[in-house]
Amino acid sequence: MLSIEDNTEERRADENLASVHIGLRNFIDAIQCGKQLLIVVKEVRDMAGQGRAYRRLGIACRNLGNLDEAIEYHKQELSIAKELGDRAGEGRAYGNLGKSYLDRRDFNEAIKYHKQELSIAKEVSIRDGEKHACACLGIAYRGLGNLDESIKYHERELSLAKEDRNLAGELHATENLGITYRNLRKLNKAIHCLEQMLKIAKEINDRAGEGRANGNLGISYLDRGYFEEAIKYHELERKITEEVNDRAGEGRAVGNLGVAYRCLGHFKKSIKFHKLELRIAQDAEDKAAEGRAYGNLGTACRYFGNLSEAIAYHLEELRIAQDVGDEVAEGSAEGNLGSAYHKTGKYDDAIEHYNKSLTIAVEVENKVGKAFVLCHLGSVYDSRGDYQNAIKYCNKGLKIAEEENDNAGKALANGNLGNAFANLGDFETAKMYHQEQLRFVTDHEIKNKFIQVRAYCNLGKDYHNIPSYFAKGIECDKKGLKIAMEEKDRYGELLANNNLGTAYLCLADFEEAKKYHEEHLMIAQELGDRKEEGRAYVNLGDVYRGLNDFQRAEVFHKQGLAVSADVEERLEKDRPFTR
Repeated sequence: MLSIEDNTEERRADENLASVHIGLRNFIDAIQCGKQLLIVVKEVRDMAGQGRAYRRLGIACRNLGNLDEAIEYHKQELSIAKELGDRAGEGRAYGNLGKSYLDRRDFNEAIKYHKQELSIAKEVSIRDGEKHACACLGIAYRGLGNLDESIKYHERELSLAKEDRNLAGELHATENLGITYRNLRKLNKAIHCLEQMLKIAKEINDRAGEGRANGNLGISYLDRGYFEEAIKYHELERKITEEVNDRAGEGRAVGNLGVAYRCLGHFKKSIKFHKLELRIAQDAEDKAAEGRAYGNLGTACRYFGNLSEAIAYHLEELRIAQDVGDEVAEGSAEGNLGSAYHKTGKYDDAIEHYNKSLTIAVEVENKVGKAFVLCHLGSVYDSRGDYQNAIKYCNKGLKIAEEENDNAGKALANGNLGNAFANLGDFETAKMYHQEQLRFVTDHEIKNKFIQVRAYCNLGKDYHNIPSYFAKGIECDKKGLKIAMEEKDRYGELLANNNLGTAYLCLADFEEAKKYHEEHLMIAQELGDRKEEGRAYVNLGDVYRGLNDFQRAEVFHKQGLAVSADVEERLEKDRPFTR
């Protein structure tokens, strides 16, 4: 036990011990040591010591996720720095407060404090403080969706690090720039920055930084639709995080692998990775990571057709977001619930959840997110046969995407608009929108092969319904199939094979139709997609009827009916979740 006498050396030793606990991430021990130290420095009226104690307590609480406590400690730190006239200490306190609000995803409040930190850092010429403020301001503006402002601060962060010849600082700045450029869908610039980050991490032997660089590169290739390349980087990320015993990083890596395998259509493998992601988050008592894992599990189950499980996981995702006060995560969870209810055919519930997601996107000033939700609302209205509302919402989404120069959003909006016009029977207009969808993922920087496949399949359907363009439809479907096979996009292969089989059936080329529908059936069974499996059986029944093999036609039609009944029964079981 510390003496309450003014034993400067002993107090300094205990301050150092508290710092060591923080450095070793022993935050519970750091809090215990810090509270004990605080009693002593108060007794001897050491105001500067109190400020340091409050700072360490705030940092430890923040790292444990106790953000309200962290904010209170840092406010005490700020009050003491002001009382002592310690401008450098005041700047640090503003930075710590900003970081706490940043972790709480209260970006506007974070910006307020980090701007004060930046002003003081410039005033007293503290370069590290200026770099820290610029980094945090860039992250906060990125959280608000103000990506141009984010780039401005991260460019300044990088410039300061280069001027100081601080390679560790350059690493963090290039990471921040890479993430922001990725959010801007400027993927070539993102990959360039992240490759620079990886190079620096190797140069300074920062294995943790190397792991993060591989992870961020993997996400960038995911955004491009290069899923095999993404998996390569995420496997490296996982290997390094295991090597440096970074469980949080390992959780991110397996989560990223789950997303990549889901995009390839390997849903069982995806679910396996996301369950591991969830277990790691729960072991670490990391609520934010747990929420992300539930969201990923819900999405994977939704694609796999386990809709009751998907809804249950997304409800957990929503509960955690609300518990930790994370509005952005709450908006994402509401959107995921909208997608799940859409797939069950509960369109009113889907619209309700999408509207909640839309409200949050407006509140946090996330214009890209707002466009995304509007397009999905349009898709729900399309499914319920309300094509005018579908077109209205997708046009609203397209307008915002154009204002924000969001090519991914423009591709989504054009694709959904094309679908709505196709359902209205206006295939010429549908073709125009689907051509735009293809253009935004082919001629622009995003070059997303995954969406290219869907765009070619959409165009194939349009051309099949326009007189004298039937052959062009087959050409589009074959292009989509070729890309899907090259990218190992199994669900894309399924879509293209179904289109081609249907096209050749219309041409009465039954042998060619049989070849494509058999492939469609095999992939549907492999993916566990019962709805597509039922469709394939029915199509094969039609093929055998055309071949005058009525016995086999009857077998396939009966199998199709049995699968359809099973799908409907499963959907009915999912519907009690709708309050």
